[in-house]
Amino acid sequence: MKLQILLYTLLLITISACGEKKEYGAKESIVKESAISVKEALQPVNYDRPIKLSGVVTKVCQTEGCWMAIKDQNNAKIRVTFKDGSFAVPMNSAGKNVTMEGMVVAEVVDGETAAMWMSHVDSTISDTKTDQRVPVFIASSVKFD
Repeated sequence: MKLQILLYTLLLITISACGEKKEYGAKESIVKESAISVKEALQPVNYDRPIKLSGVVTKVCQTEGCWMAIKDQNNAKIRVTFKDGSFAVPMNSAGKNVTMEGMVVAEVVDGETAAMWMSHVDSTISDTKTDQRVPVFIASSVKFD
């Protein structure tokens, strides 16, 4: 009997581990175009309009999974947040391929916040005393490949 309980418990653990969620946020796609690279997304023509973006996760917020940074094959990087803070991603997502929908915006933040955000993408700013424009991808949906 103890062996049966043990086997049943192991089976439940195995099943729950296999069911890791791969999609977060909105379920329906609104962007018909193919995914573009981070380098392309950072072009001003792609700001403030819905786009599909793909890359590799380099960093994830280790408190809640409330932001991440991604890079493309050219090593271009961008910080990603989630629309209205309505979802988060697993904190162990670094190294995974990801495709997202959302838009790049140039957020104006104080210099200290800008410096912190830029550190997420392994970059620095020289002026932490004045407000800065920082490009951020606001994802409405995230799908891990």
